[in-house]
Amino acid sequence: MRMKSSLPARDGREADILGGRLNTFGLCDMPPWHEARGAPYKGSRSELKNRLMLDFLFKNSMDSTYSYDITDQLQAQSHGGVITIEIDMDTVKIPVSPGSSGSGFDPTVNEYTDTIIHEFPM
Repeated sequence: MRMKSSLPARDGREADILGGRLNTFGLCDMPPWHEARGAPYKGSRSELKNRLMLDFLFKNSMDSTYSYDITDQLQAQSHGGVITIEIDMDTVKIPVSPGSSGSGFDPTVNEYTDTIIHEFPM
């Protein structure tokens, strides 16, 4: 992920944009790859919703989890692809702790720290 400052947003406003890439590897029950003929494959249980959950940590040390429906994108790319979501932070409600007025959203990008080391005896 990375942050870009003062870029033109789709609605013409100037915005700071935080971008990241989320790759999927397809629906769990997808058949082997084949050219689509007829209706695209949407999974054997297309009535189930697929949701992306994001945790936001705000500058006032409060946090909230937001849920985004990505079902249509996953069904359109049943063998995997890139998922895109847009979040207008002007519409996100900042949680306020009792006795506080809140201090807004403080976006940061941290290095990936979930490292697994395997040691093999020789």
